[in-house]
Amino acid sequence: MTRPDGIRIPHLPQRRPSASGRRTHLFMAMHAVVEPDGSVAWQEDDWGVNALHDAGEQSMLNVYLREQANPTKFLALLNDATVAETDGTMSAVTEAKTPGSDGYSRQQILSTDWTDNGLVGGDYRFSAAEETFGPISGTAMTVTHSAICTTSTGAGLLLATLATSATTTVAVNQSFKVIFRWTQQ
Repeated sequence: MTRPDGIRIPHLPQRRPSASGRRTHLFMAMHAVVEPDGSVAWQEDDWGVNALHDAGEQSMLNVYLREQANPTKFLALLNDATVAETDGTMSAVTEAKTPGSDGYSRQQILSTDWTDNGLVGGDYRFSAAEETFGPISGTAMTVTHSAICTTSTGAGLLLATLATSATTTVAVNQSFKVIFRWTQQ
């Protein structure tokens, strides 16, 4: 192809999406509400799929390709039906409770929390340790998503969100548990 100004542009074949429509990553979560005696009040039937936010994509590329510092990560719970992949900070979404109140605080996710599961179905997978919020005190808490962010309080970067299969209420004295896994395809 030649542009009007005479510069030749080599033809590049248009990339087609794969037949399977597979993503290059699959970040999943399983959520559960647990009673004070340890019995399960509610849990999801299957693993839920993520939204890796723009800030999360940029962070991964900066750490892996540019060898920038890997940010500290925290797990948070949201009560927000309008979460968008372009939401870049925690100030853009509604948290289920204020961190540090009513038995709720963001949980730090450490590098040692992840287990290498090796190849699973031909793709590498890592699973995270279970994180527990609560028991909740004061008033009940409504949860629509779990989220990964970069600060224990305030408006840090919002890296990823994982929707619960249904809007979930966590009653006083109940706890909310989250397990993550990441598959790289």
